[in-house]
Amino acid sequence: MKLNCSALDVSSEEPGLPGELICRHAFPIIPLGFWPLPGYGFPDEDVTAAQARFQESYFKDEEGNWYHGD
Repeated sequence: MKLNCSALDVSSEEPGLPGELICRHAFPIIPLGFWPLPGYGFPDEDVTAAQARFQESYFKDEEGNWYHGD
């Protein structure tokens, strides 16, 4: 099943099976990243590690689509 809207796709390989929520455009409550964020006085390596975890957690592809895996 595939439902197409302007901002998200919901798909499953077979009807009745769990699928993925994929958001193709930004939405009002999307987090900006994991703490620590840049500009708050934390070491650069801590900020870089947090940014990498954020990308690995929510952006599974190279197209920048948000995957909410919860």
